[in-house]
Amino acid sequence: MDRNTKIIIALLYEKLMLFQKLRAYYMAKQKTHFERRIEIWAEAIKLSEGFFLGSKSWRSFNPGNLKNAGQPGVIGADATGIAKFETYEAGWTALLRQLEISVTGKSKAYTPDMTLKDFTKKYTDLKDGKEIDNYLANITKRLKVSSAIKIKEIVA
Repeated sequence: MDRNTKIIIALLYEKLMLFQKLRAYYMAKQKTHFERRIEIWAEAIKLSEGFFLGSKSWRSFNPGNLKNAGQPGVIGADATGIAKFETYEAGWTALLRQLEISVTGKSKAYTPDMTLKDFTKKYTDLKDGKEIDNYLANITKRLKVSSAIKIKEIVA
């Protein structure tokens, strides 16, 4: 085998090793169906809660407008009990966690057999039917589900 052939084989081998490392990294980063559905739901809540540059939830790093329940990363609360988080990541993680424990039966406030509509009514504390319907419309559209679905079925 001549020198050029050896160099080409060595370069191909290096590329193959790099490809395998990248593939392993990508596979480790892939999310499960459960995680993807929770994230879509959380994004829908974030939008419905009015998370945008300068908003109250944006300033408090709380995309879900979660009440202060001593979640990791909480640094205080406003006068209505809405948590203020140290970072956006802490607030986002708390929202994801709230949805996860709700659908798995580990929440004190929510049960997996609640409908999405019942969950939303309780989660938001909204009283006006039109406000609830608008909030819920965004979530059902993003999740592509009915408001009558049980929350445990969202991730199934």
